Amino acid sequence: FEVIGIRTVLAILNCIGIHRLRKALVGKYGTTAGYCFILICCTQFHLMFYLGRPLPNTFAMAIVSYAFGCFLDAVFVISLVCSLGVLQIHLFIDLLFVVIRCDTLVLFAPFLLFLLFTNRVPFLRMVVLGVLAGVSSLLLSVSENVFYDS
Repeated sequence: FEVIGIRTVLAILNCIGIHRLRKALVGKYGTTAGYCFILICCTQFHLMFYLGRPLPNTFAMAIVSYAFGCFLDAVFVISLVCSLGVLQIHLFIDLLFVVIRCDTLVLFAPFLLFLLFTNRVPFLRMVVLGVLAGVSSLLLSVSENVFYDS
């Protein structure tokens, strides 16, 4: 039953990410684009099959789709109710790089360069928060691996 619970939560997270991206597409390009996006997503067998599979690509898809939805809405700061307060999107991206898939750097490098060159996020702030998120993600990943290996 644990596996079913984990897969259900992962599928819900992926659905939230896809919904966030669809909502951004509707806001930017209209309802027809949103309907077409959902139609394409629903008719893809592999997407439906892998939504709840605990694979690195599946975890990455939830974060990538949510981040691109925020990017399309020009929401570069996400407020979370936690002890950290306000987090930048690139903190999620750093978590994605370090913990889940480092090859997503190819996907997000142009995204981060766009944020820097358009002065949406100051360079120093991006570096400081990126390093903090990277180190935190690495510590989380290592401590999790030590816990499960022992």
